[in-house]
Amino acid sequence: MGDAAGALPLHEEVLRDQREVLGDTHPAVMITRYNIALLKGELGDPVTALAELDVLLEQRLACYASPDHPEVLTTRFGRARTLTRLGETESAVTLLREVVADRARVLGEGHRETRKAQKELDGLLDLTTPGWPTGAARDP
Repeated sequence: MGDAAGALPLHEEVLRDQREVLGDTHPAVMITRYNIALLKGELGDPVTALAELDVLLEQRLACYASPDHPEVLTTRFGRARTLTRLGETESAVTLLREVVADRARVLGEGHRETRKAQKELDGLLDLTTPGWPTGAARDP
C-alpha cells in the first residue's frame, strides 16, 4: 500500500520521541508500537511482529482493563493478520472469527472495523475452503 521500508525507520524515530515524552504505555505510544509491529510483519519479519503484538496486547489489556476496548480488538486483529503471514491460517481464522464476533457485539455489525475484519476473514476462507466460490459474499 505504501513504502513500508521507508516508513519503518520514521515510525521508530517517532516512537523514541514519544517514549521519551509520554512513557511506554501512553495510548499514542501503543498505536505507534502497533504500527511498527505491522510494518515488521509486512517487511518479512512476522515472528518479531507477533512477539511485539503479544506484549502490546497484554499492555493494552492492563491499560484499558477490558478485552472489549477497541484498541484491544485492533491488536487482536493485527495478531490474526500476522498469524496469516506465519502460515498459521487455521489459528488466524479462529482468531478472526472471534474478532468479528466481538467487534459486531461491541461496535455493531455495520461498523467499518467490523466489516474490515469480516473481509479479512472472508479472504482467508476463500483460500482455505475447498469448493467455496472466490469472492462469495458472507457479509452484507
